[in-house]
Amino acid sequence: MAAVAAGLAARESAEGLSITLYEEDEKVGRSILRSGNGRCNFSNATIDAAIYRNTKFVEKVFEALETQAADLPGFSRDDCPRDSFGEEGDAASSRAVPANAAPANVAFPNAASPNAAPANAVLRLFENLGLTWRKDAEGRLYPRTNKASTVLDVLRAPLDELGVAVRTNTRIARIECPHTPSSPYTLVLGDGAFERAEAVIVALGSSARAGMFPPDLSFAPIEALLGPIATDAKPVKALDNIRARAKVSLLRRGELVCTEEGEVQFRAYGVSGIVIFNLSRLARQNDTLEIDFLPFCPEEEIAFFAKQRLTGLRAIYPQGLDVAAFLRGLVLPLVAQSILKTADMAGNEAANEETAQRILHAAKHFSLTVKGMGAKQQCQIHRGGLDPQGFSADMLESIRHRGLFGAGEALDVDAPCGGYNLHWAWTSGALAGINAVHRLLEGDPSVKAVR
Repeated sequence: MAAVAAGLAARESAEGLSITLYEEDEKVGRSILRSGNGRCNFSNATIDAAIYRNTKFVEKVFEALETQAADLPGFSRDDCPRDSFGEEGDAASSRAVPANAAPANVAFPNAASPNAAPANAVLRLFENLGLTWRKDAEGRLYPRTNKASTVLDVLRAPLDELGVAVRTNTRIARIECPHTPSSPYTLVLGDGAFERAEAVIVALGSSARAGMFPPDLSFAPIEALLGPIATDAKPVKALDNIRARAKVSLLRRGELVCTEEGEVQFRAYGVSGIVIFNLSRLARQNDTLEIDFLPFCPEEEIAFFAKQRLTGLRAIYPQGLDVAAFLRGLVLPLVAQSILKTADMAGNEAANEETAQRILHAAKHFSLTVKGMGAKQQCQIHRGGLDPQGFSADMLESIRHRGLFGAGEALDVDAPCGGYNLHWAWTSGALAGINAVHRLLEGDPSVKAVR
């Protein structure tokens, strides 16, 4: 995205400017192919800076791209042949229909309404790149093809058109600052060779290391996030590979930190699933995960629910009812066994109002102690990297080093699952690409380079 945005900015404003994209892998964008289980949840219909780490910085970055890309071909609203006809209420009905307005019987695949352009610069660019997408019930955006390769295809295709050189199988080991204000940056490659560049965009993500950058840049250690959580194994061992819909609360010293609701997958070492991934951003060692298998039954209605359920079951089993039968049909059998163990009850114990309420309470407070991250290879993002406070939010340029820009996971920014992290990648990449070109245009635009 940084290379595409830089190419668009250069084509609009500059001659004689070369752009090179360095990729350590043999293919550009391989991580995109792995995202969203191969479907690529590339953005979200509702983007809110408040859910991101370093919220104020992210908010300013989002605002900066909207302002700076407003008139840049590919990003602007004028590039989308739609009109806001009808969006101004009754007053709009008196206007003549503009020539470029959508016919009434045409439904554009990416818009909330036929004449509405996409809501932000990133989505407008993706539409102009040719991507069509769908929105699921939670607002997550996926390519209509349901293939991550489609997102990668529309990003790679313009590189040749924009004159971007792509160097794969090329690792950048270190970035050395210019010796004088007029000197270029030196990119030291993994094989010891080096390249020169007037401006450098760092988009290394989880492969970033402190020793790669100027020592005066603050760098936090990289840690994996948005993945499974390891817990005390005894309560979950018998539930390995079981999935259950539940509400999960993260507690710290008895105080609620966060709550998520959705499907939980149990593993022999702990728990997984999107709700767990989101909680992993906040969880610390020795925190408690409290799983509520009955989120539809409020705590204050446990007694009523127990009495109502007992009444129904006794109509079928008038000779006697045990607690195992009370749980049958309410939760999966293996989950029922684990709940009974938590409640320190045998399955053949008689079910009455007291034992039923005790079981329901155990089902709503199935507690696990956090030990740390689980299988790190399943984690979707990484926290850490370059401190955003060392970069200007309006340009994503280093405050200390003119011409050095940061984007994506190279900066210490992260968000929950739902397309938010990829949206940050596209937004920050685009803003850095545009401003790297603008920075070079302040001097002599001839024979300059952006890496």
